[in-house]
Amino acid sequence: MAVWSFTILLLWTTNAAADEHVWLIGGGNNVRSSEAQIEQNVIWAARTLQSLPGRRRLHLYFTDGHDPGHDIKEIIPARDPALEPLSRLYEFGRRHMVITRNHRVPGVIGGTARDQLEPALERDFRALRAGDRLLLVFNGHGTPAKRGFEQHRLWLWKNTWLEVRDLERLLSQVPDGVSARFVLTQCYAGGFARLVHPRAANTLELTTGERCGFMASADDQPAEGCSASVDVGQYRDYSTYFFAALAGRARDGGPLLRSPDLDRDGKVSPYEAHLYAMVAAFSADVPRSTSEDFLDRWQQGLFRWRGRGHDVVQTGNVYGRLVVELARRAELDLQSDSFEQQWLQQRVIESQRVRRYRLELKRLERQIADVQAKIIRDVEKDYPGLRPQAEKMGLSVPARVRAAIVRIRRHPQYRLLVEIQDREDAGELKLLDHQRRLARLERIERLRKLSLWLHHFESTASEPEKTAYRRLLNCEKRPLGGP
Repeated sequence: MAVWSFTILLLWTTNAAADEHVWLIGGGNNVRSSEAQIEQNVIWAARTLQSLPGRRRLHLYFTDGHDPGHDIKEIIPARDPALEPLSRLYEFGRRHMVITRNHRVPGVIGGTARDQLEPALERDFRALRAGDRLLLVFNGHGTPAKRGFEQHRLWLWKNTWLEVRDLERLLSQVPDGVSARFVLTQCYAGGFARLVHPRAANTLELTTGERCGFMASADDQPAEGCSASVDVGQYRDYSTYFFAALAGRARDGGPLLRSPDLDRDGKVSPYEAHLYAMVAAFSADVPRSTSEDFLDRWQQGLFRWRGRGHDVVQTGNVYGRLVVELARRAELDLQSDSFEQQWLQQRVIESQRVRRYRLELKRLERQIADVQAKIIRDVEKDYPGLRPQAEKMGLSVPARVRAAIVRIRRHPQYRLLVEIQDREDAGELKLLDHQRRLARLERIERLRKLSLWLHHFESTASEPEKTAYRRLLNCEKRPLGGP
C-alpha cells in the first residue's frame, strides 16, 4: 500500500446552460510516484460523471499534460520469464516488470504543475457566477504537516504542492452564491476538512459561502489507492467505492453490495456515496465528511466527564443504523452485552498482527538487501556495468546479459533470495488484509461515535451550531446536477 495517495475533481454548473463543468485533476508528482491506479481512477471518475443524467463538460488536468514524456509507472507481466533472476536482483519487478510510459487519459487539457494549475484554477474560480456549483476531487498523493493541519499537502507534478491554506485561499476566490464541494482521496486527507473554515483555522466557524466535502482518511492516516497495477479488481480505495455508488454499479461492472440510496428518492447524493464507502468497502480507509468533522470538533471535551451509559449506540439516526449493518459484516453483535469486549479483543488482535507483519517485512527487507549486495558484488566482478545495460535493453537481450543471468541463477545465494522475496510478497498481502480488517473495526467505532455525537448534538447544541451543521449537511446531500 502506498504511503500517500489521493484524487481531485472540480465541478460547477452555470445557470445559463445548466451544464456541469468538471475539472478533473490527478497524477503523481513525478514518474516514480505516478502509479497506474491513479490514472485508472481519473478515467473511472470521468466515465462515471459522464454517465450521470444531465449535460457535462470535462476539463482534465493530469501530470505533465500533453508532454509525450513518461509520466506513469505500471506493473506488467514479465516479457521473458528467463529474465526473472535479473529482475529479482535489481528489483525490476521480480516475476513482473515495472515500466514507465506516457499517460492514456483522454481529453487532457493541461498539466498539474503548480505554476500552471494554480493560476488556471484562480482564474476559473473568479469567473463563476451566483448559482454555479463547484466540486473539487483530487486523485494523487498527500503528506501530513510536521506542524499544523493547515500545512497538509497535496502533491502536484514537478514535485510541487498545494497546502490546505493554499487551497482554502483558492476557494475563497469563489464569488458569493456559488456552492463549492470537494472529494479528496489522498492519504492524510482529513487535514483538508479545515477548508470549510475561514483561513483553514481550527474553529467551528464556517466560511460565508456554501462549502463542504469528503475525505478518504483521517488527518494522521494513509489511504489506499497507489498500486502500479492496472487490475481494477484489486482496487479497494475510497474513490472506487464512492464513484461506484454514484454509477450504480461496481467498478468491474457487477452489482453493488447494497443500495446507496438511503432516502429512496431515486438519486444518490455525494453524502450517500460517502456512506456507501464507509459500510461497503473492505479497505484500509476510514473516510470522513465535513459535517462529521464538525460533530467531532463540537463534541471534543463534552463527553469526557460522562458515564458509560452514554456510550450506547443511537440507532435512531443514520449512523446508528449503519454501524449495526457494518458490525454484522464483521460478525459482531451490537446488541450483545459483550460487544465492547468482542470489538476490543478483535482490535487488539488485528493491531498486533499489523505490527508483527510490519516488523517482519522490515526484517525481510534488510535481509533481501544484504543478499542482493552479496550476489551483485560477485556477479559484477565478471560483468561490470550490468545494471545500466539491463535497464536500457529493449526486446532483444544481449548475449552478455544472458550469460550474467546464468551466473546469477547459479549463485549459491540466489535460492535464498527467491525464498525471502516470496515471503516478503506473501507478507505484504497479509499485512494489507489485516490493515483492512483493522480499518473496518475503526469504521465501526467511528460510526458508533457519530451516532452518539449526533444524538446529543440534536438535543444540546445551540441554534447557531445547529444552523452551521445543517448548512454542511445540506451541501453534502445535494445530488450532482440537482437543484
